[in-house]
Amino acid sequence: MRDQPLVVKTRKDQATQQRELLIVRRVLVACLLTTLWLVPLLSVNAWVSAKVSSQHNAARATVPAQTSGPSWATSTTRTAASFFFTPPSATDSHVDPAFQAYYTTHLGASQLGQPITAAIPIHQGLVQFFVAGALLLPASRTASSSAGGFNQQLIDDGLRDDTSGIVRLPLLHALLTAGSTLRLGDDNSGLTYIDLRTASRAEAMLPDPDVANAATTLRAEANQPVFVMEGQRAGHAVGHTIPLVIWSYLQRQDVLPDGWQTDLGLPLTEALPTTVVQADGLHRLLVQAFGREVLIADLDTMDTTGAPVITRQPTGTDYLHTLGVPTIALSNGNQLWALSDVAVVASPASASELIHIGENFPLTSAGETRWAAGALWYHVRWSVPHSTGEHRVRRRSRGPRSTCSRRSWRRFWRARERTSRQSSMT
Repeated sequence: MRDQPLVVKTRKDQATQQRELLIVRRVLVACLLTTLWLVPLLSVNAWVSAKVSSQHNAARATVPAQTSGPSWATSTTRTAASFFFTPPSATDSHVDPAFQAYYTTHLGASQLGQPITAAIPIHQGLVQFFVAGALLLPASRTASSSAGGFNQQLIDDGLRDDTSGIVRLPLLHALLTAGSTLRLGDDNSGLTYIDLRTASRAEAMLPDPDVANAATTLRAEANQPVFVMEGQRAGHAVGHTIPLVIWSYLQRQDVLPDGWQTDLGLPLTEALPTTVVQADGLHRLLVQAFGREVLIADLDTMDTTGAPVITRQPTGTDYLHTLGVPTIALSNGNQLWALSDVAVVASPASASELIHIGENFPLTSAGETRWAAGALWYHVRWSVPHSTGEHRVRRRSRGPRSTCSRRSWRRFWRARERTSRQSSMT
């Protein structure tokens, strides 16, 4: 009788153990099945992730990390447009012979647009402004004083052509540093160069999406913007993204013959959205700054291929309106010549034409220039048999390499050169 409770307890223990064993077996089977599902799934995911990462890395640009901030990084300046000038018409604008070969070779019509000034002699060489940029032919020997000229850093940051020595100036840098208040994309746009300056600061760079969220990149890889790594933050890659609509444009050899990284530079900002009101209604724009240019994508205007039209911000025009023309370096006695027929007048304000001169007519600089009514005038001397004079000519002659041999004022726009005489003819 004393052993019976022990026997009963043992049977209960056995029943409990059997139930526990059954549960354990079920758990083990479930774990085994789960493992059998997870191993191939993880293997496939790892393989797909590696493939996507490889494709993504191949598609994006690999660039060296920035070692120092740009010149405008700490600027807080704001500069309103204050310089008035009158660009020539398309039929009156001409590329200076000094830049013609470069302009043709580098598809200047699409990259720079039409000329908006003649070639201007400055202390640092000969410069010509275009709608979307400027070309500088450096002087063989730079004058000791370059006051009123370009900042040397701007020249150093330019794109130099090894054959001709011509430098394509990144006028965007000067506009960002100055904080131009001119609008981007359209006069009623909500963006200015100040907004680009803010968006170009180092803290505005985005982390690499492959590191921050690889799963998202994997799921929507085909629709993702292209990421360009441009530096590191806390040991992680950072940079800017390029929307696919702009990325497609960057692949076009007909507008970027030397490749987008050479012709435009790396992205300085993300693509900033804005809207403008045009004659046909509201237009959505994407504005993205690159190292040398600002691209404007109009999402509501399509080209012949059905892609949004992409244009360039007129940085050349904006530079002149904001910062004006560099100081002209023209000494008394410099030889000039007319590029086409021009009218000689008594003064820049005069409407009375005293005489006309033809192409290649020789003139001599009197060493003075003046802006009047949006045009640049040269004070020049001229002479012909039995007649001499001092007048003003609207710049349409060539600079130091030009020859205008009259003492007049000539306009700097290669458009129409008008001579304005300051003294009477004899």
